[in-house]
Amino acid sequence: MNRRSVVIAQYNMIGSSLKINLSDFFSGQDQKDFQINGNLADFDDEIKVKNPVKVELKLNRADDKILAAGKMKAEVISLCSRCGKKFSKKKEFDFDSVFSKNPDPESDEWKVDEAGNIDLTDLLIQEIIVNMPVKNLCNSKCKGAKNGAA
Repeated sequence: MNRRSVVIAQYNMIGSSLKINLSDFFSGQDQKDFQINGNLADFDDEIKVKNPVKVELKLNRADDKILAAGKMKAEVISLCSRCGKKFSKKKEFDFDSVFSKNPDPESDEWKVDEAGNIDLTDLLIQEIIVNMPVKNLCNSKCKGAKNGAA
């Protein structure tokens, strides 16, 4: 039997982690969809996120693991690689992850704690960093800093 629910939630992640309780998920529910608006605290000197971030998350249970597929929308503030000025761009990132109560240390699985919570904070931060371009430009016509700066 496939039971499905949709949860619309507002989470505050400033200064703490984003945790979603999935204890009911391990006791029979197969799928759960989330739409989350939350705030990420600053995590890098050169990359900031203009809050809130929006996350659509689909969770599927597979035995003792939870398969997560999501999309994050965020306005990312960073420094231009050419001129050194701060600028912001709206970004969308797709991600897939696995959560487990007993993650394999050799895998990329994320931990489900003893209370049945998953913490999305580090996952979202990792996705932002991994998806940033190597050369981050404020615009394609940026001529760089004047007077040889940056």
